[in-house]
Amino acid sequence: DLPGFFYRPLDKDSACLLIGTMGESATELEAKIAKIESVLAGYDVVEATGFQTDPKITTQYWNTRKGLFPIVAKGRKSGAAIIPEDVVFPMEHLVEGVEALTALFEKHNFPEATIMGHALEGNLHFMLAPTMTSKKKIKQFDAFMDELAEVVAVKYNGSLKGEHGTGRNIAPFVEAEWGEEIYQVMRDIKALFDPDKIFNPDVIITDNKKLHITSLKQIPVADKL
Repeated sequence: DLPGFFYRPLDKDSACLLIGTMGESATELEAKIAKIESVLAGYDVVEATGFQTDPKITTQYWNTRKGLFPIVAKGRKSGAAIIPEDVVFPMEHLVEGVEALTALFEKHNFPEATIMGHALEGNLHFMLAPTMTSKKKIKQFDAFMDELAEVVAVKYNGSLKGEHGTGRNIAPFVEAEWGEEIYQVMRDIKALFDPDKIFNPDVIITDNKKLHITSLKQIPVADKL
């Protein structure tokens, strides 16, 4: 069975940390666990399972973490898309980054948005499940992306991509992250190898600043079985 906090709502300011560590020997492992627990003791922890060494339990925890994507995808409204993105904040701004993302989700009405990630690298993955069925919804998504780029790349000097590829959703904002001069260098290099723009057009370098809303694909609504 999973810990109790997996089954009940948590305060919106709460976060769940899944911490893994390892050692060359049992003694080294115990020392690392003790050090981590001493750090955690300084925080107000709602609930803790303690470190587990049983492979069945640890596998269950990691599978739960991996299952967050299908859980969110399954819960979305009929006809809604699923948009997974990942951004990176400098470690000294990680807390502000999480708070800023949460505020953007609330401001632009994405209540289903979920944040997960790799805290030690400042890498945050998030998922949205928007319905792009009206001009109002598309405008809402457009405004969200504009503010996301401003918050991540400009305000906190972070990266709009960590592990995922850039893609057409982020391509319009690459210049905002790297600056006009460096972006022009990228364009020049791209032009040398691809003067006719036939290699993955617009996937990283684009002239279309609204590509993220002009290249949308409608999701067919599945029949209710």
